[in-house]
Amino acid sequence: MAEVSVSKKSMESTRGGESTRNRGEGVLAFS
Repeated sequence: MAEVSVSKKSMESTRGGESTRNRGEGVLAFS
């Protein structure tokens, strides 16, 4: 149960946070 919860949270985090984070890192790298 805990693993499933973490997985779901991780998925949501990756979908929203990782996208933004990757975008920011990409901009910094390109700059």
